[in-house]
Amino acid sequence: MIKTSTNSDIVKYIYNQFNNKEKVDFESKILFDSNLNNLIEDYCFMIKEIEKIDLKPSKKLLENIICFSKSYNQ
Repeated sequence: MIKTSTNSDIVKYIYNQFNNKEKVDFESKILFDSNLNNLIEDYCFMIKEIEKIDLKPSKKLLENIICFSKSYNQ
């Protein structure tokens, strides 16, 4: 039976969460599976794009949070 790689395996590989044996096994799969290799490249690209996002709350939202916080303590 051939064990296929899951999305979880790919994420573990990208974030270096495999032990040494798992890493070697997974890297051997990558060598022979171009689809898996492409998927890993796609995941890495998505991660880099997501990391570029800079979320900043609006001034109004911050004011609402502060106002709520002050009223909560009373």
